[in-house]
Amino acid sequence: MPGLQDYLYWRGDVPFSLSPFNENDILLFARIAYVPFEDIVDYDDLIPLPIASSIRLELVDDTDKFSQESDRQMLSLLRDATRYSDVRVSRYVDSRDTEAQKQFAAITFDVGTDLRVIAYRGTDATMTGWKEDFNMMFMKEVPAQYEACAYANGAYEEGKRFILCGHSKGGNLAMFSAAFCEPALQNAIESVYNFDGPGFLKETLQSQGYQKVKGRFHTFAPQGSVIGMLLEHEEEYTIVQSTGKGISGQHNINTWELTRDGYVTLENNNDQSRFWDQTFNEWLVQLPPDQRQTFVETMFQALQTVEREDMDALPGKYRSAQAIIRALRKMDPEMRKPVLSTFGAFAKSVQSSALSLFSERIGSTTQVVKPGDLPPDKSKELEYK
Repeated sequence: MPGLQDYLYWRGDVPFSLSPFNENDILLFARIAYVPFEDIVDYDDLIPLPIASSIRLELVDDTDKFSQESDRQMLSLLRDATRYSDVRVSRYVDSRDTEAQKQFAAITFDVGTDLRVIAYRGTDATMTGWKEDFNMMFMKEVPAQYEACAYANGAYEEGKRFILCGHSKGGNLAMFSAAFCEPALQNAIESVYNFDGPGFLKETLQSQGYQKVKGRFHTFAPQGSVIGMLLEHEEEYTIVQSTGKGISGQHNINTWELTRDGYVTLENNNDQSRFWDQTFNEWLVQLPPDQRQTFVETMFQALQTVEREDMDALPGKYRSAQAIIRALRKMDPEMRKPVLSTFGAFAKSVQSSALSLFSERIGSTTQVVKPGDLPPDKSKELEYK
């Protein structure tokens, strides 16, 4: 099925003057935010670099720099694409701070003379990145959100139009930046694209900044979305057809199906997505913020006691679950009690969601039969029972 690479084949030789900048281009930029541009695109460079010049052969040929082979193929096509020959990149940043529990990366694209697109990267594979994501369960703001906002403010230039975008946590950062950036930039933002990124705590949704810009949010999620359903959303979202398998496969935007200027969409998300959406949200409602914090802090402290070699030795499919089990075994009994209690609450939420979904499915397929709906002989039989 057609995806980002197919889009580059379709539109790579077609300039924006003939086929205007569209949602597929924005999705592509969100994916490019994952490319490791260090030592190529410097944050402090005053002159933006043509995108073709930034995609050097040594970058494309270095297989160790990419988690997905499709990204290397995408860059090869992008480097030769006439459509992006005038696009310039700048202000690449990739920073982590273990002590502050922050992971942040972003890059800026200039399209033509008046459009500037800021793309935020999602979570990387580091423990720091995942820890910051879990902190969103109990913190109104996390460090990456503050840095994303400062990054956007630094990109402001009078007369420019702005689009903010990102995948996964990057989509969350894009929405947060739009809600809490400087007024001049906020007024210049035309739209914000969130590709399967989580939402916020209720306090953020109720803020004046969020309410002011939420009408410019465009959220997209695959039919099996789990990450994009986490926490709370007020904006409407569009379901995109994905060919991916499982949670991570669906979350990968390289599996999303595209048309020539948009996405293949569906009316609803699937049972898996609705199940986990209800489960996680019901679970979080049961837990006060301090209990969420205790759970997250304790679990990550325990996971750090699991040796890296032990983690690597576990089967990939079950690595996370087995790492948690090993961590729980090593945990002090008094620390283990609140964690097990929280897991118990989660199990109850799983049971509740399963029953709710089962009832919904049964209700949608069960018909109430009245005597008059049956043939005469069966009607009499039913009346006497």
